[in-house]
Amino acid sequence: MAVGGVHLCLWRDPWDQWWSYQINDYFDAATLMIINAGEHPPAIALFRNEIGFQEYQCEQMSDQFAFFAAQPLPPQTSYQAFYLLWCLGLQEGRLYADQLLSVDRLSDDRAYRLDMLQRLEMMGLRDLDLSDCRIPQAVYGQEDQEFFLAQEEKIHELLLRGGWTREDLSALIALRQEHAPRCRRWAPEREEEIKLARDAERARSLARRFSARDAAFRKTAREHAQELKAEKDAIKGRYGELEVAARQLREEVAAANRELQAISGSRSWRITGPLRKVMDMVRRTKKR
Repeated sequence: MAVGGVHLCLWRDPWDQWWSYQINDYFDAATLMIINAGEHPPAIALFRNEIGFQEYQCEQMSDQFAFFAAQPLPPQTSYQAFYLLWCLGLQEGRLYADQLLSVDRLSDDRAYRLDMLQRLEMMGLRDLDLSDCRIPQAVYGQEDQEFFLAQEEKIHELLLRGGWTREDLSALIALRQEHAPRCRRWAPEREEEIKLARDAERARSLARRFSARDAAFRKTAREHAQELKAEKDAIKGRYGELEVAARQLREEVAAANRELQAISGSRSWRITGPLRKVMDMVRRTKKR
């Protein structure tokens, strides 16, 4: 069913957008909640299998968020998950939005900004002002590029296995290249620019390493906690079994005491009392 209105799809370079998500655990947790959805495209199903995704379903979204926030992803998996959703989202925009708007081009290309304003005005969206559109853009070195491209290659393979055509993928890549941030088209030349770019790359590398170690540490801690819980449950189960056995033994002792009291208080027990005394005397005599 068609939905009324004008549908705009704003999108941004995935490298910069992913790094903007690394300020805290919120965005990774939100990404995992989307991947956790019951109905998902084939590429997401393949990705879930690839990473051994642990599904978590409950009624409260806050509980889901807490569950995934406590399981941070290593940088490689984090970017793969983000880039998969980025590709799927942009593809939907290409197919169904009335207009795609590159936030990067709006930020660094005045001619593009004016062109978009004209197009939007033709759609009935008038008196818009995009002159203050600014988005941070970074220059990435060789190590950064190798990191991103390796993860993107894996996601491209999953998309193709999930039903995308090579034409779909090529069109998406071409669109991305066409609207790449302008700062990626030049290399730093002055000494201070080169130093700044090198320091930024080193900082990003250290951030990825720290994130990977943090994710590994938390995973180990979760596994250890699960092992301790399993041991606790086993001990609790054994304790319960011992309690049941002890209760049964107490009941058996109580039943035997009642039976003994019943026998001791019976008439036949009293009548045969003298005979038992004689028998005891005979046994003591034989022992001598």
